[in-house]
Amino acid sequence: MRINLVYILLIIDLLLLTTELSAQSLKTDTVQVGESRLSINLPLRRKKNITNYEEGIFIDYIFKNGAIITLFSGSNQKLPLLDKEKGYFPTIKKEVKHGISTMGMLDGKYWREDSCDCIRILYDNVGSEERRIFDYILDSIHIIKE
Repeated sequence: MRINLVYILLIIDLLLLTTELSAQSLKTDTVQVGESRLSINLPLRRKKNITNYEEGIFIDYIFKNGAIITLFSGSNQKLPLLDKEKGYFPTIKKEVKHGISTMGMLDGKYWREDSCDCIRILYDNVGSEERRIFDYILDSIHIIKE
């Protein structure tokens, strides 16, 4: 009985997150990434981690379902961030509004990495039901060079 209740609560939590993502209840976050200022529309239920190092910055937005969006600018970092050595094999490469985008799947989850000058923008560990909203988030990023 207790296990059933746990499963029910997990399903409700997943449904709430999926509903929030699909309902596009997004809030704009504006951040400084290297020499540029980025505006990104994100779902409300997320955690933000900022990691500065001597030559750059990583900004991670982590979601309850395990998906992640990362903004990166800096040097002394192997590129692409999602590389073949880690199992990321691109299946699609195309031009997007702010640069070049590579996409693929790893372990049944979608990933995408965009490069624009010296900025990397990516999502990883995204399920098929949320892929559309994560593509929208990356496609709608505004980059202002300062």
